[in-house]
Amino acid sequence: MLIPFPFAFLTGGWGFRLAAAMSGNDELKTVSRHLVPAGLVAGLIAAVPGLVDYLGSVPPQSSAKERATRHALFNVTALALFAAGWLAGRRRDGVLPLTFQSIGTATLCVGGGWGEHSPIETKSASITGMRTPANGTRNMSIRKRRWKTPRTISR
Repeated sequence: MLIPFPFAFLTGGWGFRLAAAMSGNDELKTVSRHLVPAGLVAGLIAAVPGLVDYLGSVPPQSSAKERATRHALFNVTALALFAAGWLAGRRRDGVLPLTFQSIGTATLCVGGGWGEHSPIETKSASITGMRTPANGTRNMSIRKRRWKTPRTISR
């Protein structure tokens, strides 16, 4: 459950940077300057279990591997864009930091969408027999639960 932190910090940093650009309030820009590095650190921390899952759990030569690769590439690109925007904002003000962070926010949202159907869910679902990744159909070996109707008490 590490992924909400980088997403919240980075999109929050973008939102405060946007609000600062629209209002001219330097305090909002200061909040953005603190949120973005926190989001970058949180993103790097969240990437560690993602990399472990990618290397150890994702089946090779599968659609899950393709999705996980896209997810990772989009998220790494988003982190790089936010880092570039943060560095540009430290050196000078202007439209460049907001541009990098806007593109980074869009990239982060797309990358998160690719991670929605994570390879871990697909693999664990196939292990438990809920669905096979090859054809997406239910495994018929699952026992169906039969509900017993309550008996009425007769006198």
